[in-house]
Amino acid sequence: MRACLNKKFHIDAGQLQFKSVDVFIEFCKNGPSWSQIRLLEALFLENKAALLYEGITPTKEKVRIAEFFDVTNNEIIKSQMTITLG
Repeated sequence: MRACLNKKFHIDAGQLQFKSVDVFIEFCKNGPSWSQIRLLEALFLENKAALLYEGITPTKEKVRIAEFFDVTNNEIIKSQMTITLG
């Protein structure tokens, strides 16, 4: 995953903020795991992308995420996302 992320990468998910690639990668390694992940929609432009996906949390709740990416030099520099439960 690190190869896809620009060294200035940051992610904004409202209250959940990551301003460092290392902090984000550690969160992904040690954070909650999901199952039954499904890609619902995807849109790709020259320097932007958008994904809509969902999965099941360890507590069996459905989570759906809309994520919008800014891309530069074939690396993701920014991600903004909205997360819903239920």
